[in-house]
Amino acid sequence: MINYPSKEVHHFPLDALDVKGNSFVQSLFLADVSIKPHSDVRGFSILRRLVLQYVQIFGDLRGLLANCSALEDLSIIECSGVANLSMPHKLDKLQHLLIDKTYVRMVEFHAADLAHFEYKGLEIPIVLHGCSKLEKATIMFKGGKGLGRIFTLVPSILPVKILHVGADILGYEQLQKMTTRSHGMFTCLRHMTCQLFVRHSELKADNGVLQVAHCLNAAPQLETLHLNMIYLIKYGQMSHQVVVEEEDSPMRRHDHLKTVYMSGFRLYKAQKKLAFSILENASVLEHMQLEPRVKAVADKAAICYMLNDRIERKFVPQVCEWARLASLRFGKVVTAPSE
Repeated sequence: MINYPSKEVHHFPLDALDVKGNSFVQSLFLADVSIKPHSDVRGFSILRRLVLQYVQIFGDLRGLLANCSALEDLSIIECSGVANLSMPHKLDKLQHLLIDKTYVRMVEFHAADLAHFEYKGLEIPIVLHGCSKLEKATIMFKGGKGLGRIFTLVPSILPVKILHVGADILGYEQLQKMTTRSHGMFTCLRHMTCQLFVRHSELKADNGVLQVAHCLNAAPQLETLHLNMIYLIKYGQMSHQVVVEEEDSPMRRHDHLKTVYMSGFRLYKAQKKLAFSILENASVLEHMQLEPRVKAVADKAAICYMLNDRIERKFVPQVCEWARLASLRFGKVVTAPSE
């Protein structure tokens, strides 16, 4: 859902900040305005922070950014008028880049010092050149083709130590989208937060959650996993068994995963299989926490929370019992809330 400007949009004259080519602006926040950027605006050579929010852009944004050689922080939030964000010029001082709900066809930047990258929007090609210092990334694909696409479609995030990802799981066939050739690629990754919106009409079709196990195979040094699962299915079709079944594991042995937290855990088949795989293969696992309550950080999370909050209490005893049995079976600490 796109949030449009809250009031009438007025034109902001960027040229007014360009006084005979002299630089004096170090931080600029523009909201609810329109701008016409062009390469002749020279007054931003010492600009360090630029935030554009609800801005209508008519003109050459790339040309403007090419003159921002000192830029360290760039945020483009729910803006319009830009077909793509392909920057041929180097922004070697850029450390933080945020693109949120600005619908473009491509993102491409040359930023040698980039440490933190955030993208929230439609699934598009994302290329970050020379970003060997990238430590933290957030990739939230809306209406994409599953979690595995984030790991394979955005190779620029390979160096990260902290990764926040989000995706829609739309069908049973999504499980096969995660390729095995990505195994071992994310060798620097230590902490991952994953948010999944699972959209199915039948419980048996929720196999896409198992993509998480394949992602764990691609991150052999991962230490902590936070997984938030939001199910948008017909609850009347569900049944639950408080047993720890024998299942074939989609996950390989993992020697560094110590802490796992799962919210929205309600004993659905794929959830139990994923938990089983982690308990069976995470050799140094210290604690797994299972939480029936949905905890998420997306715009639509509040709606999902309201829908799920009314039924979550009935899952607590069953999840607690499943956690107890799993703890006994694997000899590992598995906990769940008692109320």
